Amino acid sequence: MSAADSTTRRATAASEDAAPGGARVAWVDYSKGICIFLVVMLHANLEVQDSRGATGWLQYVVEFARPFRMPDFFLIAGLFLSNALRRPWRVYLDRKVAHFAYFYVLWAAIQFVLFESRYQQRLGGTAVDIGKDYLLTFIEPVGSLWFIHSLALYFVIVRLTRRVPPWLILLLTGGLQCLGPRTGWTVPDEFAQRFVYFYSGYVFAPQIFRLADWSLGHAGRALGYLAVWGVVEQYCVAHGWSTLPGVGLALGYVGAIAVVFAGGLLSRLSWTSWLRYLGENSIVVYLGYYTAERIAVAFGASRLPDIGSAALVLTVCSVIGALLMREVAMRLGLTFLYVRPRWARLPPDLPVRRTAVAPQVDAAGG
Repeated sequence: MSAADSTTRRATAASEDAAPGGARVAWVDYSKGICIFLVVMLHANLEVQDSRGATGWLQYVVEFARPFRMPDFFLIAGLFLSNALRRPWRVYLDRKVAHFAYFYVLWAAIQFVLFESRYQQRLGGTAVDIGKDYLLTFIEPVGSLWFIHSLALYFVIVRLTRRVPPWLILLLTGGLQCLGPRTGWTVPDEFAQRFVYFYSGYVFAPQIFRLADWSLGHAGRALGYLAVWGVVEQYCVAHGWSTLPGVGLALGYVGAIAVVFAGGLLSRLSWTSWLRYLGENSIVVYLGYYTAERIAVAFGASRLPDIGSAALVLTVCSVIGALLMREVAMRLGLTFLYVRPRWARLPPDLPVRRTAVAPQVDAAGG
């Protein structure tokens, strides 16, 4: 293992998805692994179905996961926020805002140059048009990168509203989610749909951890919950109820709990450790899977006759490809793609007398 790669793994292990003692929480990583796999599946399935002009069997899995896929991702993102909020503003902004802003700006530029700008050129767009489209990516996120764009914003909002009663924020944002406003802009539309889950992860973190511990001690009952939830979820999705005001909000919560239970139960099975690895590196996958997907498509990964099978193969190739991209980049010395360099960190408040400290890095793998 290279020195740079070792550094990345140490920084990843020191991320805030860990207990106070420093150890990562297994069910959290498993839950994130489930969610990131489902996210990649959504986009791989869209790619194959759009190219074929037909629907495959994997669409049923995608639709089943739609009510809980992103709610659980945001719920988990808010779980460890209480620890971060106790830190000074400068440290908080560096860890929670500048961190995600750096990786968004970097990878949005990469995707824009590799894909969007070439698409605009084929449409006859001028250099000025392309430049305007690039500047627009700062307020209208590129593709699935809206997730980390939104996280930076949500962390600021929670910090600024610390003195507002949580019940009031939950009431307002829950109502906003039920209303489901559609402005045509990603940031406000996704805020309306997702922020309530992020804030719930922050507010109800102790209860969520207790639920996870309960499921580990009551595996049979947890499996019973998953069975009942699965039937209700499928029924609501099949009948088009999952998008109704209030129903979608409720399904997001009960589905997030289901993923927490599933993550805890799967953590007991050694053969599922690949899911934990995905969870530990969920942001690495999120940053690189679209580029990996385009490469996989170019090499024919989506050409199987069966549409659903082709989409599943493309999903797996995109996930593995994103992880391999990180490994290759680290070995080539392109650490800035996955490790935030010192110049991109906010300088800490230091006393007049400074002591030598080891340099810190901020990895994208947490």
